[in-house]
Amino acid sequence: MFKSALSAGHRDNSNSESIPNLNYTQVIILLGVPGERKLFKIASERDELRKQKSSIKTLQGKLEADKEGEAVSRRVYANNR
Repeated sequence: MFKSALSAGHRDNSNSESIPNLNYTQVIILLGVPGERKLFKIASERDELRKQKSSIKTLQGKLEADKEGEAVSRRVYANNR
């Protein structure tokens, strides 16, 4: 229902900006926040996502190192049996 209202409004105004794919909750939150706070909120969320991505990459690197170490340990153990 909400998406169809946005689409209908978008078709009527040929000068309007494109609307990114937002879920219903994101739209409600952004509509309820004044302009400057919207930008701050979006920037904060972007920064948080970047931190999470960095943390994930760090953890993936540690996991790969652990897997390699485990493989080496198995080979050493197998060779000493």
